[in-house]
Amino acid sequence: MDKSSINRLLKKFADTGTVDRRQGSDRPRSACTNENIDQVNDTVLSQEEQPRTHSTVREISRGTGIPTSSVVRIIKQMLSVTLNFEP
Repeated sequence: MDKSSINRLLKKFADTGTVDRRQGSDRPRSACTNENIDQVNDTVLSQEEQPRTHSTVREISRGTGIPTSSVVRIIKQMLSVTLNFEP
């Protein structure tokens, strides 16, 4: 570490009492909007009335235009649905 990095950490520690990042200082997740959550929720719920039919995460991603990783995050964290991956 160079001297300026150490000085910056010392100043941060003196100001805040910690060297951790402030909450919310990370890049915001732009794909987890209410509109996108509603789109994924509608797609997932539309499959409940049709047993033995389902859309994969990739199909939901293609249909909504939301990245696959964001679809997984929305399903798991926002909708609290357990994903079953078959080999």
